[in-house]
Amino acid sequence: MDSDNEILSDAEVVDDEVDDPTYSYEPRERRPTGASIKTTPSERIKQERTPYAQKRKVVRTAGAVCLIERVSRSSVIEYCHVIGKKEPDAALDYLVYYWGMPRYTLNLHTRYNICILGPRLHYLFDNKGLLFLPTQEIIEQYMRHNMNAPLPYKPDDPDAQTRTFEYHMLVPPYMEGVGIFRRKVEDSTGTNAEDFEVHPFPYNTLPVITSHLLPHYVIYNAGKKLSAMQRDFEVYNKFLETNAHIEELSDMALKAAILFLRWTQVLELPSDWLANAPPSTRSLLSHSSRAPTEARRRSKRTAGAQGPPTTSKRAKQYSGQGEQDQQAQGQQDDLDGLTLLGTHLVDKRSDRQIHNDKRCPSTSGG
Repeated sequence: MDSDNEILSDAEVVDDEVDDPTYSYEPRERRPTGASIKTTPSERIKQERTPYAQKRKVVRTAGAVCLIERVSRSSVIEYCHVIGKKEPDAALDYLVYYWGMPRYTLNLHTRYNICILGPRLHYLFDNKGLLFLPTQEIIEQYMRHNMNAPLPYKPDDPDAQTRTFEYHMLVPPYMEGVGIFRRKVEDSTGTNAEDFEVHPFPYNTLPVITSHLLPHYVIYNAGKKLSAMQRDFEVYNKFLETNAHIEELSDMALKAAILFLRWTQVLELPSDWLANAPPSTRSLLSHSSRAPTEARRRSKRTAGAQGPPTTSKRAKQYSGQGEQDQQAQGQQDDLDGLTLLGTHLVDKRSDRQIHNDKRCPSTSGG
C-alpha cells in the first residue's frame, strides 16, 4: 500500500461534482521529476502523487476517516494505495490480462484501490505485514473466475459507488504492543475516553471492516504478502496462530496466495493483446499510471457553446507572422483533437525556450 503521506485538509475534500517486514521485495527507485511520463510501448505513465480529483472521490465514497480507527481529518490521516504505485510493469501486464482487461487500462489511482488510514496503521500495512482479507464467499468467487474473463466486481458496475465489502484485518506478531483506539461514533469529534473503544492485540474484539475497496485489489495485496511469508514455515505459522480467531483463516489465506500466484505467473501473452498501444502522452494526466477506469465528468456546456481553444496571455502578445504561425498551429492541434492548453501539459521546454522558438521563424525570415 502506497501513500502520499499527506494530511487531509478541508480544501482537498471540497468537490464541485465532480523494512523489517514479514515479507520483502526489492523497491524501485523513485523516478526524478519530469521523468514519470514514458513514451515507448514497454513503459507506462506513472505518477508518484495521487491526483486531487481521485482523492476527492475517495472522500465522497468512504468519508475522510481512518478505515480502522475512524478518526477524522482533524487528526493525521493518509491516502493509501492497496496495490502499490511501484508494482513492476511486467507483473501488472499479467495481472491485467488475467483480469480480462485491455492492456494499459489498469488505473491504480481509482478510488477502489485507495483507502484512508492513520500514519501508524499505514506504516504497519506497508512494512509489518498487516493485511485485509475478504470473506470466504468473495474469495470463492475469484477462485472460480476464468482467465481473461470479466471480474466479478468492476469499478464501472452500476452500484459501484454505493457497494461495500466486508474484510477481516490480519495482523503480524510485531503488533503485540500496539493498541487500537476506535472512535465509537464515526462523525464524533469527542476526545474523551468514553468516545473510544479500546481493542487490544490481537484485536479479536474489532468488528469486521466494511469498505468500498474492490476485492481483487485487496486479494492481490494480501496474496503477495502471504505467499512471501510461506517461504518461511515458522513465520507463516506464527502469523496464522496470531489471527486464529478468524474462522476458516488457513483456507482463505491459502486461496489468496494461490490467486496472487495465478494472476502473476509468467506465461506467453497473446501478441494481439500485447499490440495494444500505450495511452497518449498528450492525454490528461489526472488519472494515474493507467487509463481511467472511471467515467470522466462531462461538461455541462453544450457542444455548440464550447467556443474556440483558449490561448494564453503570453501567446496573445505576438502579432504579424508569429500570430499567423500560432493560428496555424492551433488549427493543427484541433485536427489532433487537442487544444493549445493541452500541449502545454506535456511541453518540457522552459518558458525562455518557448519564447525563443516562436521568435526564430520571423527573425530568420526577415
